[in-house]
Amino acid sequence: IFFGAFRSVRFHREQKESGETPETMSTKDAAMFPVIASCTLFGLYVFFQLFSKEYINLLLMGYFFFLGVLALAHLSSPVVYKLLPAGFPNEQYHLLFTQGVGKKKEDIMNYE
Repeated sequence: IFFGAFRSVRFHREQKESGETPETMSTKDAAMFPVIASCTLFGLYVFFQLFSKEYINLLLMGYFFFLGVLALAHLSSPVVYKLLPAGFPNEQYHLLFTQGVGKKKEDIMNYE
């Protein structure tokens, strides 16, 4: 909790210095929240009625494993970069999916 609060304060200070406006919820977002939440709960109800307990447990286990790995990597990255900055070069990778050949080639997904 301490490290998260510390990083939050540092982020808030950097945001003020750069002149960025903080993220806020609009009235429309607040009004749409109950509708979206109701649709989500209904979707979960249908999902639990259609699939067995074993498949749901397997899906949740994979989902939380993936989230845990991402959270651990995000949490430990500042410490690792401060301790070993030369050992981990900051290279950027791009993921591009295309469809077709020649002039009919079009981008499906382009993650830069």
